[in-house]
Amino acid sequence: MLVNFIRPIPFIIFTTAVGPLTLQVVGTTIGTAAAIFPLVIAASFGISRIVEQNLVTIDPGVIEAARAMGASPVRIITTLLIPEALGPLILGYTFVFVAVVDMTAVAGAVGGGRLGNFAIVYGYQRFNWAVTWVAVLTIIVLVQVDPREPIRCRSPGRRRTRCPAGIRDSGGSSPGSRRQCSQRARR
Repeated sequence: MLVNFIRPIPFIIFTTAVGPLTLQVVGTTIGTAAAIFPLVIAASFGISRIVEQNLVTIDPGVIEAARAMGASPVRIITTLLIPEALGPLILGYTFVFVAVVDMTAVAGAVGGGRLGNFAIVYGYQRFNWAVTWVAVLTIIVLVQVDPREPIRCRSPGRRRTRCPAGIRDSGGSSPGSRRQCSQRARR
């Protein structure tokens, strides 16, 4: 419920709304440290929403089957939940990365320094649109150059998907048969 309350608030408004708390914790409401505090709070709510949405999509029957076979909660998490949700989680974290870059640019409005502050002080406030566009293009490059590649369900040259760690494949080596894990990967 708290996530649904905090997440839709625009970051610049959230930064000013938690200003008194930032002042108590950090000692100031201006500067890099003052911008990092609300950034961490806002990002934690975004990340928790992404994780929750991806873990809820896992079929409860699979979890019950693992429990019925005697798997401990730690084993279920490490061999079932994480491998099943890893692809969507990485895509979600890519979204979070873009959101955090956006929030850090907005943090420049409260003197957070770095690229956002550069764009505001040297671009917007001095009416130097070239500087503003250089900052915008730099942000676009930062977002586009993501060193991680998404997890692929299919290996090059293979027609079938691989089952996540700890999940046995239901057999079927003939081209017409389907595997249980490949059906879950397509959902």
